[in-house]
Amino acid sequence: MAQPREPHLLRELEVARDLSRYEHDREDESDYRQRMLANVAAFAFTLALLAIGIWLTISIAHLRRTQDCVLMGRHDCVQIAVPRT
Repeated sequence: MAQPREPHLLRELEVARDLSRYEHDREDESDYRQRMLANVAAFAFTLALLAIGIWLTISIAHLRRTQDCVLMGRHDCVQIAVPRT
């Protein structure tokens, strides 16, 4: 014989209504400072990943152009930097 599920559902609703244990005072300055530092660190990390991604894209594109040139049989594929005298 199956047991009714209603007591179980009532218990879940009571637990869901009591969210006071997750509430905390918003006046705490140390929490704000810590969140701001974490946001700055995350932003710096994101910028670093973006810069590395752009550099990697440019490097791969340059390598591909040079490789295509060599595979076509050309001999003047790489630019040689000549110092000015």
